[in-house]
Amino acid sequence: MKASDTKILIVDDEVQLLELLQMEFEDAGFMVRTAENVDDAIDILNSDCPHLVLSDLKMPCKSGKDLLNYIRENKPEVRFLFMSGHAEVGDPEMAEAEYFFQKPFSLQSVVSQVKVLLES
Repeated sequence: MKASDTKILIVDDEVQLLELLQMEFEDAGFMVRTAENVDDAIDILNSDCPHLVLSDLKMPCKSGKDLLNYIRENKPEVRFLFMSGHAEVGDPEMAEAEYFFQKPFSLQSVVSQVKVLLES
């Protein structure tokens, strides 16, 4: 799947990181939506379903795990990736996600890895 055909939803309560990731993915040609919390992400999923979700794990109120559970039940075709500065790759919470990015990370490396995953 080409970047220009791919809709990505990025979910994180850190607005600055959201904006940086959005710019990086848009510069790479992706169509990007963002959400600062799980409820907003679910609204976007139901109105303009993305091909891939990149979500923080730890957020106030509902977590990335809650979002993953919703997607698995309601939008199983959506690919799901976690990012977190508070978890390790071996954590059981990470097991259901297709990929895990440990914060801090290089924005370019995240975009590159997403491209690789979309080609597989």
